[in-house]
Amino acid sequence: DELEHGARVAWRNAPKCSNRKYWQQLKLLDCRDVDTNEGMHGSCIKHLTKALACGSAEAYVTVFRPTNPGTGDGPAIWNEQLLSYAAYNQDGKVIGDPKNLRFTQMLEERFGWKGPPDGKQGPYDYLPLVIQSSPNDAPQLFDVPLECAPEVHIHHPEHPELSELNMRWYPIPAVCALDMTIGGIVYSAVPFNGWYANTEVLRDLTDASRYNMLVPVARALGLDPDTKPGDEPLWKDEVMAVLNKAIYHSFKVSKVAIVGHHNLISMFWDWYNDEMRHRKYCPVNWKWVIPPMSSSTNEAYLGLNKALEYTLKPAYVGGKNFLTLEREHFGKRDTTKSMRMFFTAVFLASFLKSWVNRVRQKRQPILILYASVTGNAAAYASKLGSVLRACSQVTFFDCCGTNSADDLQIMTLVKSSTLCIFITSTQGNGELPSLSRKFFSTLFGKKGHVLLDKNCAVLGFGSSAYPIFCGAAAELSRKIVENGGWEIVPSGLCDAVKGEDITFQIWTATLLDKLASMPDASPLVVKLSERINDIDRTDTRRQIILESVAVQ
Repeated sequence: DELEHGARVAWRNAPKCSNRKYWQQLKLLDCRDVDTNEGMHGSCIKHLTKALACGSAEAYVTVFRPTNPGTGDGPAIWNEQLLSYAAYNQDGKVIGDPKNLRFTQMLEERFGWKGPPDGKQGPYDYLPLVIQSSPNDAPQLFDVPLECAPEVHIHHPEHPELSELNMRWYPIPAVCALDMTIGGIVYSAVPFNGWYANTEVLRDLTDASRYNMLVPVARALGLDPDTKPGDEPLWKDEVMAVLNKAIYHSFKVSKVAIVGHHNLISMFWDWYNDEMRHRKYCPVNWKWVIPPMSSSTNEAYLGLNKALEYTLKPAYVGGKNFLTLEREHFGKRDTTKSMRMFFTAVFLASFLKSWVNRVRQKRQPILILYASVTGNAAAYASKLGSVLRACSQVTFFDCCGTNSADDLQIMTLVKSSTLCIFITSTQGNGELPSLSRKFFSTLFGKKGHVLLDKNCAVLGFGSSAYPIFCGAAAELSRKIVENGGWEIVPSGLCDAVKGEDITFQIWTATLLDKLASMPDASPLVVKLSERINDIDRTDTRRQIILESVAVQ
């Protein structure tokens, strides 16, 4: 059949699809004789039923009548996919798939749809289909029966705690936002299904703009997603790996077809090379074809980096989106109320920002500049900042993350801060960390004037097992004095051999005592200083007090 062959070649030419190896197996459901909304809905349900009858291991395309060559008018399915989840704005928080928030709002405003019949709005509610058989006919809403597209509940064979998150996904991607053009004829309603790759569902559940489940999954697995300064958020890799396995396992157990990203890119690479040998060309969109996980483990990662994307016909091309269809049928929106709400929100945001800035300006601005080799000094910088935030406006700056002190932002931070705290580890023969040396050379050189009469403090980390103990901290102290700065407390020298925590606690308490004596000191710091003065310097209760402040 000519239409079926054209639909298959259009799939073969789709540059964003990595599953084109099966283009010759695409099956056509010819519905060009259907001319009513109800008939189109029935055909869509038939499509889903057939596609899922064998676990969605077969690809189908349903083709409704073509557009009018003169006007371009034709049937339309307003949804992006036959199966997708709604999104609701509840008290400023989006429940559901944020990608579909605007579509869901349109359904409520134009059609009065408010969610499932039971009135319970949840994160996984199927959107109804908006079907319009002709521009002259009114669009209608039709529900998608859950029994014709049962969801896949996500669980892990080794982590039963993931089941408590109640994650799920619909069984197949059935796209209906594309037009199909064959031989100059355009078909504007052509729902098309394939089957999922595991990383597609993974991104749907973890992308920040979608369900954003990275942190909830991390907490369910007992991982700490709160990254400290200087630390790498490697917990994200662990979460992605566990959830990826859970998705693949869940689809397999549910007997719904899914392909792993390793097999998918391997098959596509083989098929691509075969196309280039016999057909001599093959359009590819690299960022769509390459999987988002373990990409470099397959030679396609580099082999396709110069592949070109271009449009060959027959083709699936972008059609009218629901906003265009809405405007054509209902007319332009009355934006008076929306604009009024927008400007009110802008005014309130501006007022809130100025109020927050005024509050912050009343708190002592402190700048913590840290230079860390292994991350130890950065971790202690984070601990110190947690304590000082109880009374001050704390800003961190990584001295190893820049090559120059010419940056206007850091110079502004130094000038505006009432106290600059330098925290450094020791590298080599008592030297500053190598990545920070150029920064400090500039800061203490041509930019040294910014430290004139500046209150400073130095905390160093090193090991007495080496000939020069905490030489980096000593160098910073010397440079501060040379440039006219003041150390308000003696340098803290933390020894990895004797234990760093006690020295850190004593030095922090001494610093807090000094801050308590300064103008505009926080009552909390004054009270803490008074309590600490009544406790012996090595008492473990001191650490408990400091940690209690950090929590507040």
